[in-house]
Amino acid sequence: MSKKDPDEDNKLKCRSNIRKLWIMVSCSILFVGILILCGSFIVCRRRMYPLHGNLRSNSEEHEEEELELPLFDRATLNFATNRFSTDNILGTGGFGSVYKGILECGKEIAVKRLSENSRQGLKRV
Repeated sequence: MSKKDPDEDNKLKCRSNIRKLWIMVSCSILFVGILILCGSFIVCRRRMYPLHGNLRSNSEEHEEEELELPLFDRATLNFATNRFSTDNILGTGGFGSVYKGILECGKEIAVKRLSENSRQGLKRV
């Protein structure tokens, strides 16, 4: 049987410890690098979309404001829009057309007339 040299065993243990140390250092550096990358991504994203974080406060402010929209009868809307004349169309979308109207007092209004197959508004009986 051959005897092993104790110095050779120490050298192998030392090399093994150095490898373990390099693996630990490499993993630590990689982990810190990923943290920095994620942090940079979050900071850049917040700078690109500054309103994203403020949406809640803006919506809360709007909820506190109570908007009172005037209601008009059909005759008033017919008069203001010249019976929903095509000359007064401001735009058309999937839910209907928007017409420009002028009330008797001279105030300009926009009136949305829902299309027959729109799911918006109240259902007719």
